[in-house]
Amino acid sequence: MSTQTSIVRAIIVDDDAYSRSAIRKQLERFTDAVAVLDECASGAEGVRSITAHAPDLVFLDIQMKGMDGFAMLDALPRRDFGVIFTTSHDEYAIRAIRYSALDYLLKPIKPSEFDAALGHFIANRAVLPARVERLVSTTKEAGAPRTLVIPMRDGDRH
Repeated sequence: MSTQTSIVRAIIVDDDAYSRSAIRKQLERFTDAVAVLDECASGAEGVRSITAHAPDLVFLDIQMKGMDGFAMLDALPRRDFGVIFTTSHDEYAIRAIRYSALDYLLKPIKPSEFDAALGHFIANRAVLPARVERLVSTTKEAGAPRTLVIPMRDGDRH
């Protein structure tokens, strides 16, 4: 990833044209901070584009025809970029966290939630590559825990 002061290079991967357009419109409010490198209509297109462009950030749908978002991430040789999942399905949140998701936005995406997710990425982008690499390598180790505990205000969730 580039330094904190440079433009965020982003790719949108979603099989729904309306959703890609909605994300692009949200990003148009941040033209001084974000450049959209590509829009992809499938996981396979996403793999090719991410490999070719080496983005800083990927907005990724989960349920797509052919190759879902998780399979797309698994197909990449390197994951040195941030991922913000954008989906209509809340049941994949825990799995998304295991895949080092920076955020998990439910469609239709509220501008305030979008802004918070993008702001979080921009504020923390300098430390993200090491964090993602550490999490990915830790989960591949033989003794890695199979349970993820998420602290919540009303108690931990497993």
